[in-house]
Amino acid sequence: MNRQDIQVLLVTEDADLVVTLGHALMTGLSANLTVSDRVEQAGVLAESNAFDVIVASQHVSDGTGLSMLADQSGDAATPVILLDDEMDAQRILTALRLGAADVFVKPFDLPRLINAIRRAADRRRKHRQDTSRANRLRKVSSRLVKDRKELRDRVDLICRDLVQAYRRLAEKVVGSGPGSSEPEKTGELV
Repeated sequence: MNRQDIQVLLVTEDADLVVTLGHALMTGLSANLTVSDRVEQAGVLAESNAFDVIVASQHVSDGTGLSMLADQSGDAATPVILLDDEMDAQRILTALRLGAADVFVKPFDLPRLINAIRRAADRRRKHRQDTSRANRLRKVSSRLVKDRKELRDRVDLICRDLVQAYRRLAEKVVGSGPGSSEPEKTGELV
């Protein structure tokens, strides 16, 4: 998979994290990084852009990384990786139950985080490809069903025409038999 166009949304107020993670993403994945320091703004960005992964700090002034998870729904949700300042087992379990792709506690292992971002992006892209393929298959199946119905209707029409033609032919054959009122036509001249 081409890593050059991995789109990552980073939601944090930590300027050092932006620099560190931004550099690691550019060198390790050649990823494009969009940064937001507000959960509300990140939600708007996530709705209007096709991000492969969202990396969110647990604590941001206008919300939490958990709220980003809660705002996403269904199969189409962009994977969210949470970054937390402290090890809180209950919050980590809650994050995983809400669908977090992974949770990292600071200080985190940067290569491991980059690898988690890559895996989440790969899963997201695979899901998009599968969804696109399924949609194309639905369209093709729908078209096949429609074409099959049209073909069946045409065959039915041809069969009805053949039955009517056969009836007319049978009536002519029966009507021109012995004792019919029409003189029999032969190939002889009179």
